[in-house]
Amino acid sequence: MALNGNDAPLPPAEFQRLTDFALQLTLPPNPVRALDNSLSPQQAHARAGYFGCSSMSDAQFAARQCSALDGASVDIETETRACTCSKHPLLPTLRDLPRVVAFLGELGPLAGDSEARARIVSAATQGPDLPAERADELARIGAALDAAFVALASAELELDAEALLPALASAAVESLSLAFEALRAAAGAIGIDLESRLFEAVQSEQASPAPGAPSVADVAAAFRLALEVGRVNAAVLADRAAAGTGAERDLLRGCRLDATYTCRLRVVDTVTTCHGCHTLDSSGNAEHGVYRPAAPRLAARRSRAEISRSRPPFAPCSRAPAAAGAAGSSACVLDSAGSRCRGSPPGRALRGEWRSGCMRSSRGRR
Repeated sequence: MALNGNDAPLPPAEFQRLTDFALQLTLPPNPVRALDNSLSPQQAHARAGYFGCSSMSDAQFAARQCSALDGASVDIETETRACTCSKHPLLPTLRDLPRVVAFLGELGPLAGDSEARARIVSAATQGPDLPAERADELARIGAALDAAFVALASAELELDAEALLPALASAAVESLSLAFEALRAAAGAIGIDLESRLFEAVQSEQASPAPGAPSVADVAAAFRLALEVGRVNAAVLADRAAAGTGAERDLLRGCRLDATYTCRLRVVDTVTTCHGCHTLDSSGNAEHGVYRPAAPRLAARRSRAEISRSRPPFAPCSRAPAAAGAAGSSACVLDSAGSRCRGSPPGRALRGEWRSGCMRSSRGRR
């Protein structure tokens, strides 16, 4: 294609001359930065706030350190991870796993006793007050409950090295959860509280004359907790199995259940600091071989391959432009299904600035 009306393209030598000329150009100074590249007090305060710190000198920035909210000198990466983990939404649920294991351990002998198991299943799915037209459906639910109890009785109920319920036990709890959900749905359609019948039957089989025997309410609470925690445990195991693939969601973000985390930085979106999503690095993107890697100064904390694998609860946001007339709005929010982010915050003119995650609350510009 001709250039500026020429009847033929410019030869490569001409383009090389243009390239050589352009590479000698010097960009004007940053209009918001001093000529010696020093920061004003306001800019220094903003830099410290970006990392969630109370203050940060140039020497601390070079050493990737800062002064935390309690005045202590801390390592930025270590404290940022501590903040992310201390406010991780899944950890409190998963830390109930020891209680779940204790309850399942008490339930195990009943699940392994065919007669006790038959009485429990029969109490929840049979009775003269149940409509005859629902008999086949309830029989299928009863069979699912029985199979789940059998799987539970044969599963090893010990937490693994990462303090998670292992795969076989997790699968047994998952099958019990599915059967319970089917029982709940049938109960809602029939208008009879079949869940309470199940809990009463379990409590009756567990009852002993000793003081402190669990009540029906105790059994119901423990049962529901086991199913809730079991679902989260199953999701984490599936995510762990998908490591290195496009299905990986990095649910735990490297946080451990057996560790205690304390956040000493100021978070900006209820979970982490600005640095928890990005890193302020004067040589950012240099590993990609880009020209002038320091521009923009905001570089991705993770590689694009890693970001593409990340999904809720910390999911990547679309780079699609905001809809017309949406300037100034915050659209980086999880959709109702919690499966992806919709839209992207407007006004993101800097190339190379990638959102490595978005929370359930919208985010403005940083």
